[in-house]
Amino acid sequence: STGSKEVWVGTQSGVIHVISATNRRYMCELVDPNVQHGGEIHQMVFDQYVFVATQGCRVVQWDPLTKEVNKSFVHEIPVFAAVTCQGLLFSGLADGTVKTWEIATGTCIATATHVENNAVTCAAVDTDRHHLWVGRASGEVSIFRTAPEFSEIGSVRDAKGRLTSLVYAGGKVLGAGLDRTMYVWHAETCNILGRHHDHNALIFFI
Repeated sequence: STGSKEVWVGTQSGVIHVISATNRRYMCELVDPNVQHGGEIHQMVFDQYVFVATQGCRVVQWDPLTKEVNKSFVHEIPVFAAVTCQGLLFSGLADGTVKTWEIATGTCIATATHVENNAVTCAAVDTDRHHLWVGRASGEVSIFRTAPEFSEIGSVRDAKGRLTSLVYAGGKVLGAGLDRTMYVWHAETCNILGRHHDHNALIFFI
């Protein structure tokens, strides 16, 4: 949801449906006017603007008030994950690449490739330590330092299968995957704190 009390719903066709969270009424649909086929929406991030990661090889920055596209961060291949922090946009790509963008200028300032071609599936920012946690199709989580310069500092391999969601909260990183398990890591030490197997269906979001 946004500050205007709306729910934005992304679809496989690339269309965004906007619904009022106050009265639950349908408000409008949004389509990126800059592309003919936007492709499946993989993730939406709400940080003053709405950032939409798409199969159409871009992250689109929407203005939630005017419902217009403010900027597009164009990539060479599909974007599966996007998170923002302190004026930066981090995007994760289908080939495992992670890019850092200046939101104000739309400039890509750093690129980290992955030798195993292990697709990025989700990401979360540890705002206390300026670390970026990047989940991958194999279940591996790559950990990057975002400041003062962007660099990979380690990884954890506790998940058994594709990770679908990562969230940072209260000094811990929570993850979930297609193995129907939730994982909890200590954000500072990166040690696994627990695994929860109490789900009888696939977990797509935390």
